[in-house]
Amino acid sequence: MKIDMSASFLNSSAPLLLIAQFATAFDIPTLPLSTDASFNFELLIPLSSATTGGGDIAEVLSAAKNIKAGDFESFSLTFWELADRTKTRALEEEIAYDPINVRDSWFSAAKYFRRADFYLHGDWDDPRMNILWAEQTTAFDKAIHSLPVPGERVKIPADGFTIEGIWYAASSDTAQAQTMVLTNGYDASQEDIYHQYVAAALARGWNCFTFEGPGQGSVRRDQNIGFIPDWERAVSPVVDYLLVEKAALVDPKRLVLLGNSMGGYLAARAAAFEHRFAAIVLDGGI
Repeated sequence: MKIDMSASFLNSSAPLLLIAQFATAFDIPTLPLSTDASFNFELLIPLSSATTGGGDIAEVLSAAKNIKAGDFESFSLTFWELADRTKTRALEEEIAYDPINVRDSWFSAAKYFRRADFYLHGDWDDPRMNILWAEQTTAFDKAIHSLPVPGERVKIPADGFTIEGIWYAASSDTAQAQTMVLTNGYDASQEDIYHQYVAAALARGWNCFTFEGPGQGSVRRDQNIGFIPDWERAVSPVVDYLLVEKAALVDPKRLVLLGNSMGGYLAARAAAFEHRFAAIVLDGGI
């Protein structure tokens, strides 16, 4: 069997498809990181974020080995210990000479703190949730402040709640550029969106604005406000903010809304009533 090894082939998705076809044809099993399906999924998140600094492959694989299937405490404590070690590394003088290394250490620490928090949500009185979230926020802020153009947290008043968002500029140029507004789904944070979409979008010249509305992350934690069906109430104030406060940087004709996971449903609903987007991307949800 002759395999095409040209640059065009190797730089496409074809090699992955070929591997998948071989695995199917010869009944080659996948290698789950945990026998617990939910844990396996949550372990894949930091593993897949390694390419954008949101985790280290060896560290995640080592953590997976130490987590007991079905044991929430095991999952939380393993990632908490890893997060603390990574935070310590980020503060070491030995790596201070390398700002990218420091930045990625903070990104990784933030990701691990979020993993440690994830399975604690069954008990809203558990004080560890707020401790871990404060740690992840501090670590993530240190990371985005080390980007070529530092990220900026903003608060936008809305109808009965305050939207928590993060603005990322693609460059320090003052010219208007295409801009993506990103909304997440049920139980993920806007910090996770950085590794899923924002890092790649910034590299391609897109400004990005992530945010959390009712029922999500900071709005649920800090304002005790649950989900609303009319998601345009969260999206339209974001558009208003971008077209006024960031008018010099945002091209109003190239504004895109992306909804991830359940955010795909929320974005579809919002776009039905908010018509200032040139395009929408529904990555799941409907």
